[in-house]
Amino acid sequence: GADDLAYLIYTSGTTGTPKAVAVTHHNVVQLFEGLGVGFDLSPQQVWSQFHSYAFDFSVWEIFGALLHGDRLVVVPESVVRSPHEFHSLLITEGVTILSQTPSALMMLASEQLESVVLVAAGEVCPSELVDRWAPGRLMVNAYGPTEATIYASMSAPLVAGSGVAPIGVP
Repeated sequence: GADDLAYLIYTSGTTGTPKAVAVTHHNVVQLFEGLGVGFDLSPQQVWSQFHSYAFDFSVWEIFGALLHGDRLVVVPESVVRSPHEFHSLLITEGVTILSQTPSALMMLASEQLESVVLVAAGEVCPSELVDRWAPGRLMVNAYGPTEATIYASMSAPLVAGSGVAPIGVP
C-alpha cells in the first residue's frame, strides 16, 4: 500500500525518457535477502553513497547501510568528480562496500582498497576491469532494471583471467 513506499526513483530509461519507479520497503528488504549477495552483510560494514538519487544504484548504497551497515559515507559531489579524491576518501573513511559502474571503476585506482567488497553494475563489466579489480578482493557483477528493485541477478565472485563477467542467475 501507500504506507509501504520507501523510495521513488526518477531515472532515464534506455530511450532517454524520464521515468519514475516506486520501490517499496518490502522490495528493498527482498533485494538484500533474495540475492544471496555472496558477502557478509554485517553491522561492521561501511558503505559509500556515491551515486545520484536519480540512479537506482543509490537505493542499494543507502538501504544497504541502513539495513546492514555501521556507517554510510555520503560522497560530496566535488569528490565524485575526482577519482583521486574519491580514492583518498575511500581509504580515509575505511569503506568496505563499494558500488560502482564499470566506467567509473576504470578511472579509480585499485591500490590500498584490497579489503573493499566491490559491486559492479549499471553497464557491461569488461574482462580487463575484472582482471584489475578482482585479485585480492571479493568482486561481483550485478544486473537488473530499476523496475526489478535494482538487481535481478548477481554473479558469483569474479576471478581474474576468466573472460567476460557473467551477470549471475535470477
